[in-house]
Amino acid sequence: MNTTATRTILDSPQEYYSTHSSITDPRRMRHLYRDLPTSLEELCRVDHGLVIHLSGGTLYNYTIPDEEMAESETRDVEDILARIVERDPRPLTVARPPERRFVGHCRVSAVLYCSMLRELGIPVLTRVGFWGYHGEGPTRPSFDHWITEVWKADEGRWVLVDPEQDAVWLATIPVPLNPLDIERYKFITPGQAWRACRRGEANPEHFGLDPSDVGMRYIRCQLLRDIAAFNKWESTGSDVWGLGLPQDADLTEDDLALLDHVAELDARGIEAYEDIGRIYAAEPRLRPEGQ
Repeated sequence: MNTTATRTILDSPQEYYSTHSSITDPRRMRHLYRDLPTSLEELCRVDHGLVIHLSGGTLYNYTIPDEEMAESETRDVEDILARIVERDPRPLTVARPPERRFVGHCRVSAVLYCSMLRELGIPVLTRVGFWGYHGEGPTRPSFDHWITEVWKADEGRWVLVDPEQDAVWLATIPVPLNPLDIERYKFITPGQAWRACRRGEANPEHFGLDPSDVGMRYIRCQLLRDIAAFNKWESTGSDVWGLGLPQDADLTEDDLALLDHVAELDARGIEAYEDIGRIYAAEPRLRPEGQ
């Protein structure tokens, strides 16, 4: 059984990300994980059969009732699992029909996958950024997306895995995509987006939740969410704190300097693991209240 670990600078990323956070720990629902498969691909298929994206019902010829949309903001995996078996008590390995799946989105798929892998002792973290599956980097509109980064011990490398992309979703993507090993340029981290926009190389209006909610503040909030996920606090998509709260015009030069530095670390990713941990611990403007 993997339990929540407190980060120390002596932990390797493989050690740190192989144990649960307070959010990914299944707690009283742990028994549901007893008969899970162990391969990354099979666990993705389990995820596919449990979660339906709140805006993706029509892809499965199903209209999601409005009153079920709110469950997509459920924070803890323990509560997500409880709702999954409330909807359908069969083992998690049994794919539910669309009308009996948990109504979620990419964040739910990512944290659930993260939880299943950590329960097996597989190092994994959620990554928060922007969908770049058009394959053209930050030069095209790229909206909010959450995936996972997984350590493949047999290959000695970290890979990006998108557990949401089943065959139905893959059919909507205009370029070839292997959801078990996504090319780095096809997922735009918030650090990359922030730096490109600050240098005038990308348009801030290309990054956001959707075309109605875009800009530097959204990128900034995604940056804080990704840094928090590096430190095993997997926020919801609506969580805003610290340097995500001010309007752009209210940021000080010191605020911007800190954000520029954090964006550089975020863009470096796992290789900046120790520096990300240090600055998160030292700088309260980066942390949610109580973290």
